[in-house]
Amino acid sequence: MKNIKTIRIEELDNPSIYKIEDGAIVKNLETNSLGLPVSFELENGEDGQYPLEEVLDRFLVHIEEELESKNESELRCILGGDFDGLRQAYSIVGKRVYNETYIDTDGEERVKLVIE
Repeated sequence: MKNIKTIRIEELDNPSIYKIEDGAIVKNLETNSLGLPVSFELENGEDGQYPLEEVLDRFLVHIEEELESKNESELRCILGGDFDGLRQAYSIVGKRVYNETYIDTDGEERVKLVIE
């Protein structure tokens, strides 16, 4: 994943329902739910599931909603979760995230998430 950024969504521009917290986390004042609208591009060899699945697992967040994109190479979604998880997920904005295969001490092939 690359070109990870937060995005503005017009539907969330209603201050009587939505409030921005900590720079980019959106709070729904009616439901008390939180979301982080993001977009990113996949790199060659990546599919729509990985490394996104590892990002979701690492920060204990989920995909609240998938969003349409005008650009075919860009994926857009709203990540959902608690405030701490979303704030930690925000840490990947502007970075490159990918899976790297390695051999562990037992000789087993493993995959780790790399954030650079």
